[in-house]
Amino acid sequence: MSGLLFAIDPYIARLSNGVNVGYFGPVNTTTLKLTHPDPDQVVRTSYLRASYGQALDSYNRPKPVEIEFTIDDCDPDLLSMAMLGTPAAYTQAEATNADETFTAQLNKWVSLSKNNLTAFAITGKTLDTDYNIDMVGGLVRVLTGTDGASMTATLSAPARTGKTIDAGTSTVLQLAIRGVGTNLFTGEMVEIDVWQANVSPSGSLDFISKDPISLTFKGTCIVPSGKAGPYQYRKHS
Repeated sequence: MSGLLFAIDPYIARLSNGVNVGYFGPVNTTTLKLTHPDPDQVVRTSYLRASYGQALDSYNRPKPVEIEFTIDDCDPDLLSMAMLGTPAAYTQAEATNADETFTAQLNKWVSLSKNNLTAFAITGKTLDTDYNIDMVGGLVRVLTGTDGASMTATLSAPARTGKTIDAGTSTVLQLAIRGVGTNLFTGEMVEIDVWQANVSPSGSLDFISKDPISLTFKGTCIVPSGKAGPYQYRKHS
């Protein structure tokens, strides 16, 4: 006899029309709960004189298994799930002394086509007198002149690559979770497979916070064709 205290490496995969497209991870998961809700009790009640009010038959109708998990790894693939979005590649081409035309908004910041600038100048204008520039953000604020005027600047910027996420492009997340772990009490190896979980993000994304961002997901476990149940637990001797 022994207790259970797990250390688990969870791997998470998105499903495309029920097909696993590959796991990523292991993902630092602070909570992974699988809940069997209380069943609905169906009772056939007696209305006979001798047994009035007693149960003649009863059946416990089970409900789908519920899943809840929280992660605090937030690379774009994982963050996109919390945003119901899809990550895509991002590329900024290198620019050297390139012309940049923009519409001035007097005393307001305007976004340029490049960021992380290494050089910026407006011909005939003086920095911090006629304009301000945020080199990292790629933002310019014109301080003098005509509101709405077309202006041309010269800028330089390095090539950059990364990922973008357009939020709200998905309506439901279909995931598979594979956990590879150890029972810390006994040292036995364990595995758990959630074949399919249809989940949605729960809670808010606090992008300005004193604490690390956590992503929580809640939903229902599905029993795919060919599987005996919604998830499987395995212990290795």
